[in-house]
Amino acid sequence: MDESMQSRQVKVLIADDHPVILEGLALLLKPAKNIAVVGFARTSEELLQKAQSLRPDVVVLDVIMPNSLASNNIKALQAALPDIRIVCCSGHPHQEQLRCLINSGIHGFVLKTAPAEELRIAIETAFAGGNYFSKDITDILIESLRDGNKQAPAWSPADRQAFSDKELQIIRMICQEKTVKEIAAETSINMRTIESIKIRIMKKMSVRNIAGVVSYALRNKYVNLDDLSVGNG
Repeated sequence: MDESMQSRQVKVLIADDHPVILEGLALLLKPAKNIAVVGFARTSEELLQKAQSLRPDVVVLDVIMPNSLASNNIKALQAALPDIRIVCCSGHPHQEQLRCLINSGIHGFVLKTAPAEELRIAIETAFAGGNYFSKDITDILIESLRDGNKQAPAWSPADRQAFSDKELQIIRMICQEKTVKEIAAETSINMRTIESIKIRIMKKMSVRNIAGVVSYALRNKYVNLDDLSVGNG
């Protein structure tokens, strides 16, 4: 995160169809001096309209909105504001729903039952370019991947030729939750090049974020669950 991002407040738009939730989340975030709630949205139409007019840094999005799919809302937001960061705040999702949300490009997921501090951390992490998922959400994702691996076909060595040895190394390090700075130090590659390789990896995988990279790597057996460093970064 550069100095200009560190020196200003994170502008947040909260989307939920329940007024009590909207007011409650805003109240929970009020003590965070580096976060400013700039608006609320109760429908998908209002969400897009408010996002375009207020141009928030982060949208805190309820998974269930009236007459709309969360994945459609996410795609509409990303089409209108490519740099926007999206953190879901909702109840427990089922496995398929979580996979769909990750593939749509969310940058975090915090349960509504989580402490206020966790939502603040998720917003700050997303704003800084990272991803944050509650432990319960991570557990659902891992269980989903375990279930998928039981049914997945064996992958041949030819499948791995889509990635260079250097890309495979960086994929494994990403799955171990290493930062760009740490990867650069361990590989003796400058940080700008590491960022370029990350983008190339995500394009090859057809995923939008680091959570998608981890999911793809596990599903396609580039890493094993035993090797995965699971955390909330």
